Amino acid sequence: MRAYISEAHAVGAKVVVEAEDRTWTRWNLPTNTGLSTTGPPRVHIGLGRREAISRVSVTWPSGEVTRVEAPSIGAPLVIEEPASGGP
Repeated sequence: MRAYISEAHAVGAKVVVEAEDRTWTRWNLPTNTGLSTTGPPRVHIGLGRREAISRVSVTWPSGEVTRVEAPSIGAPLVIEEPASGGP
């Protein structure tokens, strides 16, 4: 399963995936891919033989949480950071 996270302020976002009997936690920490560049804001989680995902939760650096219930397992999941309620 791949969760694509918005490019704005996503560094440090916490991604929690719940599937059947297991929970995975990952942080969006893009790595360097070249001189002064980083990779895309992508989190990859191997689900093994599990056939369904119960929930994906993203805690953004702002503290806001986005939850997706029962996402499809057959395609990448794109999750966008909610608009900030700033000034």
